Amino acid sequence: MKTVFNYAAWLLFVIVFALTGCSDDKGEPAPETPEPSIEFGSETDLKPVVSVEGGTSTLTFTASDDWTASVNAVTRAIDWLSISPTQGGAGTVTLQITTQPNDTYDERNAAIVLSCGNVQETVTLTQKQKDALLITSNKVEVEAIGGTFGIVLQANVDVSYEIEEAAKKWLTVASSSTRGLTTSTLNFQASENTDTEARQAVITLRGGELTEKVTVYQAGSDPSILLSQKEYTVASDGETIQVELKSNVSYEVVMPELQWITESSTRAVSSYTHYFVISPNDTYDARSAEISFINKENNIEEKVVITQVQKDAIIVAQSEYTVASEGDRLDFSVNTNVDFTVETSVDWIQQVTTRGLVEKPLSFNIAANMTDNNREGEIIISYKGLKQKIKVFQGSDYLAKRHREALIALYKATNGDNWYNNTNWCSDKPIYEWYGVNHCYGDLERIKKDYVVSLYLPKNGLVGSLPEEFSLLMDSCNLQNDYTKDLGLDLTLNNIYGNIPIHVLNHSKWNEFGWYIIPQIPYKGNSLKTESYNLSFRDAVDVRILDPETCAYDGEILSQDLFKKNKLTLVYCITGQIDVIDLTKNRINMHLDYHNKGLSTIYNFWLKNRNEWFQKFYPQNLPSDILFTEGLYHDVYYWKYEPVLGIYFYPGIYIYDSYGNLIYYTFVDYNIDFSWYDQQVENILRERLGEPEEHPDFDFDDLYTSTDYSRDGEVFVLQKASVGKGIDLVFLGDGFVDKELEPDGYFEQRVREDMEKLFSVEPYKSLRNRFNIYGVKVVSPNNVLTPEAEFRIKENNKLCFEYASKISEINKEQLMIGVIYGPKDCWRAFTTMYVDGSFIAYIPDDETNILLHEIGGHGFAKLLDEYVEFGNEQLTLPQENQNELDEVWHNWGWGANVDWRNDVTTVKWAHFLKDSRYAGEELGLYEGAYLYGYGAYRPTENSMMRYNDAPFNAPSREQIYKTIMQMSEGESWTYNYEDFVQYDAINRNAATTRGLQKQPTEDQIDKWKKSHRPPVKIKGTWRDAMKKKRQITSPLR
Repeated sequence: MKTVFNYAAWLLFVIVFALTGCSDDKGEPAPETPEPSIEFGSETDLKPVVSVEGGTSTLTFTASDDWTASVNAVTRAIDWLSISPTQGGAGTVTLQITTQPNDTYDERNAAIVLSCGNVQETVTLTQKQKDALLITSNKVEVEAIGGTFGIVLQANVDVSYEIEEAAKKWLTVASSSTRGLTTSTLNFQASENTDTEARQAVITLRGGELTEKVTVYQAGSDPSILLSQKEYTVASDGETIQVELKSNVSYEVVMPELQWITESSTRAVSSYTHYFVISPNDTYDARSAEISFINKENNIEEKVVITQVQKDAIIVAQSEYTVASEGDRLDFSVNTNVDFTVETSVDWIQQVTTRGLVEKPLSFNIAANMTDNNREGEIIISYKGLKQKIKVFQGSDYLAKRHREALIALYKATNGDNWYNNTNWCSDKPIYEWYGVNHCYGDLERIKKDYVVSLYLPKNGLVGSLPEEFSLLMDSCNLQNDYTKDLGLDLTLNNIYGNIPIHVLNHSKWNEFGWYIIPQIPYKGNSLKTESYNLSFRDAVDVRILDPETCAYDGEILSQDLFKKNKLTLVYCITGQIDVIDLTKNRINMHLDYHNKGLSTIYNFWLKNRNEWFQKFYPQNLPSDILFTEGLYHDVYYWKYEPVLGIYFYPGIYIYDSYGNLIYYTFVDYNIDFSWYDQQVENILRERLGEPEEHPDFDFDDLYTSTDYSRDGEVFVLQKASVGKGIDLVFLGDGFVDKELEPDGYFEQRVREDMEKLFSVEPYKSLRNRFNIYGVKVVSPNNVLTPEAEFRIKENNKLCFEYASKISEINKEQLMIGVIYGPKDCWRAFTTMYVDGSFIAYIPDDETNILLHEIGGHGFAKLLDEYVEFGNEQLTLPQENQNELDEVWHNWGWGANVDWRNDVTTVKWAHFLKDSRYAGEELGLYEGAYLYGYGAYRPTENSMMRYNDAPFNAPSREQIYKTIMQMSEGESWTYNYEDFVQYDAINRNAATTRGLQKQPTEDQIDKWKKSHRPPVKIKGTWRDAMKKKRQITSPLR
């Protein structure tokens, strides 16, 4: 049944088809709609190449339906290629292609895309580059002596060279290839030019149709007449002497008007031998004459002195000798036929006895010249009325040679290759051009002596032990003196360790210079050995006793009397930073261990705000026999008092015996845990005073401690973005206790205040509505800055990221965090910057501008510091730091506001320098930035990124604007300079200009030193930190 049904259906189809075929319509059946297509002729080139000159060409194709044509750039934005028409209907089409001339040195490409329905064809067009043959200079100057020189070139074509024919004898190629150069330097060799006339040659470089000519100029040799010997001594019976000379100029011989000397022949050639006949001398007087060889054109005159002795004379080869400053043995012979005596006019020439011969050799020992002056003496040889005087000259460079050797020994012993600054060290330049040698006040002035009178290398990265030769340098070093501006000798704050050489310790100047050697930073647990410092506090000075209750003076005591009262006096010098806590529980208990066994403990201040220190750190239950003093000095300089540690701003720990002798010292590096220092001190006390006494354990009073941790990690929202995607900023706190974290409590109030600080300046003020601001509560055990207090975060970046991640809606791609401290004057602010844009900024209280510097500058915009780090004022930015600046700029866009380039056309902010709208801001190249005094440049005299007391400058504002807009708008946003300039009109005003041009005050600089430290960059993301991956960290300096 199924088969029949299918057959019937087929039959019906045949009948219908037949009827249709027999209808009145005589046309063909309707064709099917063709597929869209684009076809080219068989000879069409789908990858055409056009010439560098450009022009018009055609492309023919056939389209089956409506078509369009467009141009897409392959490598860059396209403005050099156009096509016509760009659309049409079905049929054969001839497309006009117009290209502009290619003025660049790179080949460029573009794609012509043809579309017909769902079919696309792409024609890739290539335009050849402009041929280039570039050389750095068309002129080369070569000294007369000749040598190898190079021509540096850049080319994208094969280059050949040709030396002009006349110069091929003296100018040759040294190393290169004549075709297809693989090097950018062609080396040539110029032979010596012995002629007095200069000469020149042209080297022609050809590449394709390009030609460059380099002219080589070679100087001529100086005209000269050279005598092989200038003095001749002739016996009384006469002889013929031979004078040899060499000259590159003509000359004449001028004879003396004397009968007893004649020339056997006279000739004037380039190199010749002259003979002169000396008649016998029958007199008893010596006689002499001069023969001159003269070239008048060049004013050259050389003389031969001929001395003829009298009859029965004492004859010596020469009458003058010069010996080296380090001393030597002087040997010469005396020809005589008489007995003679020898004497010397100075005691530093001593005759060595030898056996007498007919030709009698004489020997003399010449002592080393240890003075700063050249000197001369005489050797007198006499017989009856006859005398011969021989002068001996000795230079004064012996000291210079020994000091140069001692400096090189110091360099090698302290890892000089890795010093922070080793400019010219171990070179052949004068030692006063070596960094730190014979310099006054850094590198500003120099004492031009060839031996050492000052050596100034503090904080220069010296690592190792002092060599024995170091004592030589102390011999001539001056004491530091403000009147003469001599810097004396200063090696403080390096990593010198081990034993001090015995010759250094026993040196007569050790008690002055030693104070400038012993303050060293401990290096990997190593420090200077303390067994025999051989330093003493020998000056009796008035020491002021301070009353910690009132911070006022409470009498005076002589330093000697202070030491005599006890077997040992332990002195902690408190200097510089108010936030450093030297008064710890462990140190107070160590005092109680030994105070009944002869120990006195003193805290000596060199601190401007000591009153504030007492208010913050002085415990009311402190043992009363711990003294606080000011003025514990010893007389280091000629006319001026300085502190006991030699340099007043260095913190240190000292132990003196009852006679004022220093038995222990260490510089305190606050990056090293106090427990290490305390253990060193305890070892000394135990060795000198025996076992510690039993006593009640000391502890501090009145320390509030959190007990309620329920709000730890609680999130609150301060602001949500109303424009864009929203940029997330999180505020955390450290040093806030549980009672300060209540809703609308102290912490929330502080976060709101800091948020307002951030948005109080441009560009943040105008772009505020693009930010989401969150707070996360962190409960710390304590909220005061005392030795025993505990905080929660303690600069733990991983912990910060954990707290920020508690915000559910936060953007996890990059976490941006500000940590504010609860206690005032807590620590120095700094920022850790990650390559994914994340950052953590640690901010003290009451520091509006520091918050803007750290969060607004380092954090968001990745700006770098424009200030000079203390101690680097005379240092030049090292090459490795230049490389680092380029690396972070090209890879991550960091550091838009600093540069090592000092060219107004290539510096990062060059576009501002040529924009007259920013003329009032006085933008330029101000040297001193990125922590170094030289070799790094900032855009303005002052700014927020320098000393925090001025607005952001234009390059910084631009980078902040860019960063905020890119983060809030996403990848679709494109930066346009004119858009920024239009926005930035609100900042181009008198107030901003004044702020950027003003010099910072001393108070502001001092405040910055205490509150800021350089940022840290981490070459990894915040997630790397969470995974505890190995991270490469380094300070941006």
